[in-house]
Amino acid sequence: MNTFDKGTRFIQVTGTLERDRFTFHTCEWKLLVETSRYYEIKPDSGSVKRLYKEKLHVILNDSSHYKHAALSCSAFCMKEREAEIRVQILHHLKQRIQELKQDLQHNLDALEQASGQIT
Repeated sequence: MNTFDKGTRFIQVTGTLERDRFTFHTCEWKLLVETSRYYEIKPDSGSVKRLYKEKLHVILNDSSHYKHAALSCSAFCMKEREAEIRVQILHHLKQRIQELKQDLQHNLDALEQASGQIT
């Protein structure tokens, strides 16, 4: 049961936050093969990737840790859903920053408590 033809193009939208700069990057991928579980897709230059159907239109963290003041996430989607995915990426990164701020506050509280016990 194929839902797309071989000329179908997917896009990968990536949102990257580095210090005080936020950028979107979009890359087109061409459908090579569709099975009941996944799509095999390929960019204009690069290797083939297997994209499982349940991962289409899903935001994934590209950076698992916050280091060097950078965070990024991305999603594969159909071109007509690009604007929606961009909004979801912005919300995802904002939520990730809030979580990191809370974790850092807990760490700061623990250090202050330890500091009070030492003196």
